[in-house]
Amino acid sequence: MGSTVELEGPFKIGPFFSVYPFYRYRTKTAADCFAAFKAHSVSDEYFTSDYNLPAFNSHKAGLGVCYSPLFGVARLGLPFTSSSTRLKSVDIRVGQYERSDGLATTIISTNLRFTLPEA
Repeated sequence: MGSTVELEGPFKIGPFFSVYPFYRYRTKTAADCFAAFKAHSVSDEYFTSDYNLPAFNSHKAGLGVCYSPLFGVARLGLPFTSSSTRLKSVDIRVGQYERSDGLATTIISTNLRFTLPEA
């Protein structure tokens, strides 16, 4: 069983730009059948050593930037599309993820939004 709290709040910094800090906290209890690798007994009916199933707490914090001009970022001439296909906006997010069992990583992601021509 687990619980998650996530906060994200955008701030407009110009007519086309916004930034949004985000934070997520998660706490999770262990699965009843979890034990470390080679720590199970042959008499155990169910067992797992999947390290996503023990109890842990995690934190993820970061910042996102969105660029979304009124008429889109660019007009695209993609194959099988008309010339009115547009790249509407671009988001870039950078986050730091840390777990109480020592797992830590930096996550960088992008989101491209397109508008397709009406049929």
